[in-house]
Amino acid sequence: MPTENFLYDSFKVKHAVKFYADMYKDFREDYAMNILEEIKVDPEFRIAKLSSGLNGKLKVALALSRNTDLYMLDEPLNGVDVLSRDTIMDLITKSYDETKTFIISTHLVSEIEKILDSVIFLKDGRVELFGDAEELRLSKGTSVEGLYKEVYKNV
Repeated sequence: MPTENFLYDSFKVKHAVKFYADMYKDFREDYAMNILEEIKVDPEFRIAKLSSGLNGKLKVALALSRNTDLYMLDEPLNGVDVLSRDTIMDLITKSYDETKTFIISTHLVSEIEKILDSVIFLKDGRVELFGDAEELRLSKGTSVEGLYKEVYKNV
């Protein structure tokens, strides 16, 4: 899921869903429409008129409507309000099962900490810290957010 707006402003939400259905064989159009209904994103809304919160919800809904084993979400909570963040986190959590892997790039660690299994902190192109989230919490005596602050404090 890219951070940039990759959908045409002239599209309506329903056109974005159709675009994904045409682009990806594993895209589940009905599933996407059900998610959009659940999170109250009207298929008739124009992309150009969406708030940042609705735009974020749409991007995540489109990404999660693919039936794949690997999901890569780049800053899925960036630029969205607190309520939209909760909705997006619910979507991610509901989509997870043991057969799927989620790689989430974010600087909003406190928002996603509760769902992390493993963490990787990259600094200057190198792996600075990697491990099981719970083991790191216990061995370092701090939260993943605390580890984040420690790793990046001098950046």
